[in-house]
Amino acid sequence: VYKRIKQALNTFMKKRPNLFTSSNIVERNNRYVLSIKSNFRTEIAGVIHSYSNSGETVFIEPIEISNDSVQLLELGNREEKEIENILTDLTTAIRARIDDIEHDINSVVALDLLFAKVKYANEMRATKPVFGNRFVIVNSYHPILRRIMDNAVPLNLRLNLNKKILLISGPNAGGKTVVLKTIGLMVLMAKCGLFIPAEEGSTLPFFDEVYADIGDEQSIESHLSTFAAHIRTTHVMTFSLYPSMHMQIQQYLH
Repeated sequence: VYKRIKQALNTFMKKRPNLFTSSNIVERNNRYVLSIKSNFRTEIAGVIHSYSNSGETVFIEPIEISNDSVQLLELGNREEKEIENILTDLTTAIRARIDDIEHDINSVVALDLLFAKVKYANEMRATKPVFGNRFVIVNSYHPILRRIMDNAVPLNLRLNLNKKILLISGPNAGGKTVVLKTIGLMVLMAKCGLFIPAEEGSTLPFFDEVYADIGDEQSIESHLSTFAAHIRTTHVMTFSLYPSMHMQIQQYLH
């Protein structure tokens, strides 16, 4: 049916090409029409479906293809109905196996996550962390620095867990923030089951909670200075702690 319509419209355009503003067959209101110059709109008998914005073109469906157009529209409706029936049947079949499908999806997601972890570990030349009652980081790197810098200085850290506080001080741009973030990321990556960008021999405690306060949270609207913002955050963090093993990472001075 479509081929007949297309052939008929092409025949119109070949017979009187001077009537048309375009040699392309266009569609208006789900009907195939011809683009005819407005001053020639009475030259072809048919149904006007629309005008161009400028009004110089009128889109006409010749009366000769009206029956085929109606038939094509009916076929399209039947096709849509059949597609709907097929989709309904497929949905019913899927619904009957929804538990199996959800299980398979979860399995694929778990495998994808596992492969992503392995790929990331290989790219970072990372090693498997060991959990223990020591805090030892051997030649570790901030993950981003490991990717973008060849001459990044590794971090080596050995903490005595009997000491509750590690204080890092130094000049601006001296790497204090990077050290804090690297320590925090090592702990969080290990908790997430990721290998860490450090050498073998690195041992980390398994912290139940990790709190971080790094950056400038100065607020003009709240009349809050940088230091006051840190104090407020410290208060919230301290009184939110559960009686569990936790780590706080805080940066007060810049």
